[in-house]
Amino acid sequence: MKLVDFLTLESPEEYDLKYELETWYKVSKARCRYSNEKKELIEAVIQEIRNSAEGDHLYRFLLYRAIDIPFDCDSSNGSCMLTNEIYRVLWDWDEDRFTGFGGDTMNSFWMIFSKAIQEYYPDVHKKYKFKESKWLDIGKIIKTPINERVLQEYQVFYKMIESGEKFKQLNLFAKLTHTIGNLCLVPNGFNIFRGRSLFDRWDCSLLYLKNEFGRICFSGYINTFYLTNYVLHGNIISLSESEGANLVLLEKINEGLPDKNLKRLINNVNDNILTRGKRMADELRNRWNFND
Repeated sequence: MKLVDFLTLESPEEYDLKYELETWYKVSKARCRYSNEKKELIEAVIQEIRNSAEGDHLYRFLLYRAIDIPFDCDSSNGSCMLTNEIYRVLWDWDEDRFTGFGGDTMNSFWMIFSKAIQEYYPDVHKKYKFKESKWLDIGKIIKTPINERVLQEYQVFYKMIESGEKFKQLNLFAKLTHTIGNLCLVPNGFNIFRGRSLFDRWDCSLLYLKNEFGRICFSGYINTFYLTNYVLHGNIISLSESEGANLVLLEKINEGLPDKNLKRLINNVNDNILTRGKRMADELRNRWNFND
């Protein structure tokens, strides 16, 4: 999708960038090097994503994770053309201006999702986790070949968790994690570090960056990247402790993923992604009209 078409959507802040996998595949030079079997797998995933029901966001996420390809919705490797264009319009992104910075997904879905399955559905977690790990094994969730169309094992997994408000919350997060309100530029290598050390929590990541940048530089970072809904008077708001108007400041970088307040964390993540995404979409429209 081109940026002009993206901006004509009724709610561009809700557009799932996983759909851009198809565009990447059509122009990817790597496609020439793939085996016929690999091409068939990727094309089957693209078709499944394209034909998936509008509300089945979790299914699309699992399909997206099921194939090993160099495509990232946040374009950390430059692979998503629409995301690249969004970065350029909003932040004049190029290698000269943002040397040492690259794209990142702020609130990462997989760790939080694995934790949620562990807390909400312990029997399901026991069945689908890695043998010696607390994280889910996507290979167990989607075991049948994707091009068979009927993904039996996925349907088993899905039926075990699909009911109730908790599933609706996770299903929405599976979509929003790859929307513009969850994309940012971070120092190169930071996305790997925070995944290992900060549980991919964006509030903990911001607190770490604040300590590294210093107050003045950090204030500039917050304003440049439309992150004001994550801070209060320059201090980081805890995503797992805050609720409604009761904003609690984050005190420790390594707070990890909570047990009791996990639902609150995911609700705050979803709300913040949408709030920031709407602000970014408005700014994109303003700048696009100005450039025209």
